[in-house]
Parts: sequence; structure tokens; C-alpha cells
Amino acid sequence: MLYNVSGLSQGKQLSTVLPEFFCARGGIPITAVKGLSEGYIVNKANDGKIKIVHSSVSDLILALGSLICGDVKEDEKVIAPVSFRGLMLDCSRNAVPKVEYLKESLSRLALMGLNHFCLYTEDTYEVIGEPLIGYGRGKYTKVELKEIVDFCEGVGITMFPCIQTLGHLEQVLKYGKYCKHRDTDRVLNACDEKTYEFVDKIISEAIGPYKSDLIHLGMDECWGIGRGNAFKEDAPIKPLEIYAKHVARVAEICRNKGLKPVIWGDFVIGMSGEKAMDERETGIIPKYVIMNYWNYYHSDKQKYLDEMNKYKKLDYDPIVSPGLQNWGRFWINHEMVEKTVKPCMDAVHELGIKRVLMTMWGDDGHENLFEGDYHSLAYYLSLCLNPSPSDEFWKLRASKICSVSVAKFAKFSQFDVMDKVPGLKDGYFKPTSKMLFYDDPLYGVINRMFSNDKISDIFWKTSKFYRKAEAGAGKHSDLFRLAALYSSIIALKFRICMDSRNAYESKKKLRLKTQMKELLRLEKKIEKFHKLYRKLWLRERKPFGLEVIDQRFGGMILRARCMRETLKKYVDGKIKTIPEYELDDPEGIEFRDVQTYRQLSTRCLSLW
Repeated sequence: MLYNVSGLSQGKQLSTVLPEFFCARGGIPITAVKGLSEGYIVNKANDGKIKIVHSSVSDLILALGSLICGDVKEDEKVIAPVSFRGLMLDCSRNAVPKVEYLKESLSRLALMGLNHFCLYTEDTYEVIGEPLIGYGRGKYTKVELKEIVDFCEGVGITMFPCIQTLGHLEQVLKYGKYCKHRDTDRVLNACDEKTYEFVDKIISEAIGPYKSDLIHLGMDECWGIGRGNAFKEDAPIKPLEIYAKHVARVAEICRNKGLKPVIWGDFVIGMSGEKAMDERETGIIPKYVIMNYWNYYHSDKQKYLDEMNKYKKLDYDPIVSPGLQNWGRFWINHEMVEKTVKPCMDAVHELGIKRVLMTMWGDDGHENLFEGDYHSLAYYLSLCLNPSPSDEFWKLRASKICSVSVAKFAKFSQFDVMDKVPGLKDGYFKPTSKMLFYDDPLYGVINRMFSNDKISDIFWKTSKFYRKAEAGAGKHSDLFRLAALYSSIIALKFRICMDSRNAYESKKKLRLKTQMKELLRLEKKIEKFHKLYRKLWLRERKPFGLEVIDQRFGGMILRARCMRETLKKYVDGKIKTIPEYELDDPEGIEFRDVQTYRQLSTRCLSLW
């Protein structure tokens, strides 16, 4: 069903980006009138015409989404309990989305209720006169950001800058030009006046393309503050006081520019390795600073309530940030989303909090593709619209607005939800499949930690599922083909690791020859996966950062080839032993020691 939106100010924009829903000719006519203080009402006339009375563009777009889903409540005023329904997208860890991709994606999310959005940019935004900031990292130009901001305004989404003004600045501080601003390799020197000239400049540059007076200043996880170049001999170290004074200084810079500053609140309540601030320290921070509470891992509502109430006791009305569980892995873990986001949102509703900012981080390379996350975003936004939405409500939005089969997309969770596998505790919180995917085939550290020969069977079945699902997946067929390849690589590699080691230990060289053939097969599978992954990455993102992933996949291919050559030398009698197989099982290693690519790729950690 098509809706004629030619009568709306944003009609051309909607019909251009989402022609499957909206048109300028034919279709069911839509008219809109701004006449409410909040929410929207949909009226259907006898002649089929539809009139939407609304309070804001966001409510108008949300009403259109309900029409598309076919569950609109006629002549009934609809008001969402969460008024600030936000999303933060990490653009600082390899992946920087293309402008056109953002336009389509954000339009779909707006139809499901999104009305605030920020791009997390540590260094990936243009700073005039500072070409090294964001160099070779795909940074957005001011022109690009203004284009996104203007587009978002048309679909009812308020964009605001989200930067860092204390920690998480290693991508800037790595350059010699900026060493004068270092406290540590990743934290600015909050005890140096020159730092504030620098911070003033980047804030001025960051806000240029935006129309909102809101700015997120970051300031989370400032580990080591006051202990590096800011340290003074024979003087007490007071990291929390240094932090609070820095917040106050930067907040004043913002206030002078007419801005409303937001900071992550972990340092204030003692979530990042420091004790919680005392009354004197919190008193240094101005009350006009907006605290942003984040926690991504609780599955108990009471724990969220306890932490949110810490801000309430300090007279802050926090923005609340759950996490979409997309980072550090290839595939989003929706089961973990439901386990953690639902109790968080229950606490939000119980306390009457009106502002929520979902986070989509990109830790460890940002391998996760946005295309595979729509179902979880639909789930989150539904919780903003209704404290207890039915499964049908959010699944309908994922299906109708995003063309997503929730049953198929939700199965991505199975890549990591393997808590019943012997040897793996707390499986919901570990990127299990990624650990197996990157596990070196010759060392087989993860392989030996599992000690379960059914792993291979599990992933072969998953691969079969996605090969079958690919046929009817429409525009998502490439994503399902990628999932099938991913599963088959893990299944094949796990079997190779186990069988090769067993053959070596039992001195059966004939079986090792078979594994050499299997390794060649593995190389070809990884090459196919790499080619398809590059295609999907470049569909969504700028090319910058993809070289990191290229190197990872290239390393996988070479390591499989090296293992094949090592086995051949042993079989041919050119070497008497395979040293990697002479290592004892890795006793004492925990899964947290080997859950990122850097931890998995080598046993060597080189700091110099």
C-alpha cells in the first residue's frame, strides 16, 4: 500500500528515500496538521483520505509508521512515554557510515519512533586547521554533517554532536603535534591551560554543522587521569577532583557558546575504576550539566534502579543509555538485548525518565554490519513507545518497515549464545563465534578450551539454516550468505584443529594429508567470505577502516596456508616435530583473555 505524501513538506524526501511506502502521485492521500501539544491522532475519512493531527514532525513520522504497520488507532491520541528516543552510532572504530546509507536507515528508524541521533566521533569530524585529526579515518566533512542534519530534521530527528573532550583521544594524541596536550596516551592534560584552548577549538568546530544546542562531551573511562604528565612530585594525586574541575571548565566553555553539555556519568558514581565522587567533588560540577547514565550488562531491574537513583539523589535527571550488544562481534546478540535492555527500560518507566539514548558501539574493529541490527532496534524503540509492547508490536515494525524476518535475524544470537557448551560460562556475554572464527588453526587455543567435538556440528547446522534462508531473504540475501559462510568457516576450522592435533599425537601421517586438503578448502572459504564482506561493508560504509579487516582476513588465509606447509614438512619428514603441537593445554587462560582479535591473533603482546 502506497501513501501519497505530496501534501507534506517532507513528502519529496520520503518518497525519494522510501518509495516502497510513499509516493507523490496516486496512493492514499495524507494530510497533516500541527495542532497538539504532544503525540498524534489519525483520522480516516469515508473517502479514504487520512488526516494526521500532530505535535511535532517526529510524531507525524511515527504516525506514518503505524499506518504502514496497519495497527494505527483511529481517532485516539497516542503519546509515547519516552519523549527523547535516541540512538548513538559509533563512528570512531573503523566504520564510518556513508551519508546516503544513513539517510535510508534513519528514515526507517524514524518511522519506528527515533527522534534523536548522534554520531560518536572521537576524531572523525572535520576540524579546520587540524588536518591530522581524523586523517585517513573517514572523518565527516562539515558539508556531509550538515547534509545529514538537514535530512534528519525532515524526518523528525534532532541530531547533535557527540565528541570526546578528555579521554578516548588516543587517535588524536598519537601524533607528535598533540603530545603537549597529553596526560596519558589517551587522556588530555586537565592541569594545563593550553588544553582548554584546544578543547574550546574542537567544540567550536564540532557544533558548526548542527542546529541543536545539545552537545555530548564524552568524558567517560578517563583511566589514569592525573597520573601521567599532569602528575606533580610531592603533591597528592586527586583524580576525581581534577576530573570534576575539568568538567566545570569545559561546561563553562559550552555555556558561553549557548550549549547544553552532556557527559557520561560513570566517573561520578564510581563505575570506571575510581571510587564514587564525594559531596565536595560532585559540588564542583555545575547542575546544568546533563548526566548520561550507561550500563549494558545488568539483567536485574533493581540494579538499574539503584544506579539511576544515584543520579537522582545528586539532583540530576539523567539520560539513560542501554547497549544494543552489537560490538566486539560480527553478529548482534538479540537474546542479550532482551536480557539487558528490557529491565533497563522497565526501570526507566518506573522512574518516569523521559530521555533514552541507545548506544551502538564498535569495539574491536566494528565488524558488525548495521543491516543485521534492525530487529533489535525495532525492539528498543517499541519499549520507548510502550512499557510492555507485545511481541507482535515490535516484530511487525521490523517486518513491515525494515523488511526483516525476526525469526531469521534473531538466530544471529545463536552464534554467541552457547552457555550450555562445557567450559564456557556466562555465554551471553562472550563473542563465542568470533573467538572460534579468529582462533589460529595451528595453535588452536580456543579449540582446546572448548573440549567439545559437537561445536563443529552446531555451526554446520547454522550454516545450513542460513543457506536455506538466503533463498527467500530478498535484499538481505547477501547478509544471510555471509552468515552461512561464517558458520561453515568456524565448523571447518574447528574440525581441522581437532583432527590435525589428534592425528599428530597418534602419529597418523595419512590423516594429516587429509587435513592438508581441508586447509586448502578453508582458505577458499575465507577468500569467499572476505569478498562478500567487503561488498557489504562498502554498501554501508566508507572504505576507511576496511584495511584493518582486510588484514585480519588476509592473516587468516596465510595462517591456514602456513599450517598446510608445516603439516607437509612433517609428513615428508623434513621436520621431526610440530612445536605448536608440543605445547601443553593452556591451563589458566580465561575466556576474557582471548575474546578480541588482538588477543586471539598472537600469543605475543608487543608494546614497543
